[in-house]
Amino acid sequence: MAFSYDFLPPIVPDMLPAFQRNKIKLFFTLSQSTDIQIIQGIEFKIISQYGDKVYIENNFVNYVPIKNIYKCTEADDLLYGDHYIIIDTSTLDCDIFYKVQFRFYKGKDLTTIIDLNNFSEWSAVCLIKKLKETKITI
Repeated sequence: MAFSYDFLPPIVPDMLPAFQRNKIKLFFTLSQSTDIQIIQGIEFKIISQYGDKVYIENNFVNYVPIKNIYKCTEADDLLYGDHYIIIDTSTLDCDIFYKVQFRFYKGKDLTTIIDLNNFSEWSAVCLIKKLKETKITI
């Protein structure tokens, strides 16, 4: 695969805060040489710390089209990246770490023949962890 300097992988934080919700934001930042205009979407993969469980959002691939990639506007979000996607985490097990990686896609449609020249390299790993619901009684 030819390496392209205008299509570098997303930059991700090393770890995101633990969460209890069933929908979370996964953050990333564009490299300075990547133009958001050429990106058609982002593919992500989530694998348990033991490598035995893989998160699949649909039957094909964990793919988010460009229309569902959001720019961060809240100050707290900007600590983790300048863009994010929202995923459903209801199927993730609690109290184990998951490794998340992203890569950009610039082709026309990800459901057609996959041309690896249309993908960036995979990002570094970001760790996430879902916690059990906390109950506090007084």
